[in-house]
Amino acid sequence: MHIQSNDPNNADYQVQLSGTGREFPLVFVDFNATGTGDGSSWINAMTEIQPAIDNAYQLGGLDVWVAKGVYSEKITLNKNVALYGGFIGTESIRDERDYSLNETIIDGGGSGNVVIAPYLNPTAVIDGFT
Repeated sequence: MHIQSNDPNNADYQVQLSGTGREFPLVFVDFNATGTGDGSSWINAMTEIQPAIDNAYQLGGLDVWVAKGVYSEKITLNKNVALYGGFIGTESIRDERDYSLNETIIDGGGSGNVVIAPYLNPTAVIDGFT
């Protein structure tokens, strides 16, 4: 992230968020992941969506990338969190995903409403899910 200073006595500077090496921080979800489960990469992805949403919200609002598969859980979206499905689990930029080939399903365990969204704002997103 480039931060421009309006103060002529202070120089512009670069900031890298959360040590991810990306322009913005992410939380990864893949039910097949076997790493640490901290959501910091595809290898260390969380295995459930809701804890990833909660983590992203607590960190001030982040993107959550979800790998293909069926997730048998109910989720509650939150403001400032963008939830994207359709990943194979190796992508490094969002445009690499193909949600028509990498079907990502939240089925709620077969009961009632699957997605609850009580705290939305314009930055809340859900995209790439079946």
